Amino acid sequence: DTVKNERDRKRAIRDNSRAFFDVIEEVEDYKITVGIQENEIFNQYVEYRNLSYGDTNLFYTDEDIILSVSKTAGDHHDISLQPYEGGSTYSIPVAAYVAKVGADINRYLLNQIDFDALISAISTAYIKKIQESLYAELLAASAKLPAQDKFVGTGKLDATQKSKFDDILNNVRMANDGVDIAILGTDKGVRQLNNLVVGGAITWTADSQKEAIASTGRLATYEGTSILVMPNRFEDKTFQKAVFDDNSLIFIPLVNDDTNKPIKMVDVGTTEIFETNEKGSHVDDFKDYEVTRRWGI
Repeated sequence: DTVKNERDRKRAIRDNSRAFFDVIEEVEDYKITVGIQENEIFNQYVEYRNLSYGDTNLFYTDEDIILSVSKTAGDHHDISLQPYEGGSTYSIPVAAYVAKVGADINRYLLNQIDFDALISAISTAYIKKIQESLYAELLAASAKLPAQDKFVGTGKLDATQKSKFDDILNNVRMANDGVDIAILGTDKGVRQLNNLVVGGAITWTADSQKEAIASTGRLATYEGTSILVMPNRFEDKTFQKAVFDDNSLIFIPLVNDDTNKPIKMVDVGTTEIFETNEKGSHVDDFKDYEVTRRWGI
């Protein structure tokens, strides 16, 4: 109900403001946890731990060990000893991510501001931040590869570069024991795949794919290889720089085993809201709040 009496509103704020934000914290816990997982790329490539659900901040990785088999002559066994030590476990350090929010609780008590809109704005901001951090990890993967000449290429995508492009794609596939590969990029980035065919004519696609190009402007698949599109946006309201480079594409294996997903994320799973303004810093009922959630990638 709307509290119209000013004194009653002040009493309500004094006595119940903490409970007001406790409700928001609980709702944000759910909305952010669910929201980040409603994403194809997250589900395909992120091994997720939520500490509030009882998960532990402990991940296991297999060591990529290839044993070399040598031919021997008779009883001659003078070959190198190859240690096999199995995998290892590790944890992910977490950090706090904070959004500062200004709010006049009076306006919520008077129904002048939609309570749901505040909750949605907070959860949307955190979901975007987490997803962008995950995409950034995927895009940075190429810099960690040991054989750059086999897995990294530069240049304009056109028909003259198709063979080089296909070689890198095949190298990634072979390095992952022949599993299916996906091409990941922004919408503008994956549209450049259209240029790999002479003149831009998509002559080797099925009619259904041509229809997809006509409606979306890009290929649905590249010669049987899946294409995943990640959203892009400007870094801030100056609209000068995009978050992700539209000229970068990465090849990444489609993983079915949860423990082999390349991106590891631990989420503390709880959202906390604290009042931060000092007494007398505002002459009205406007308050400063910090919304905090901790995670690590």
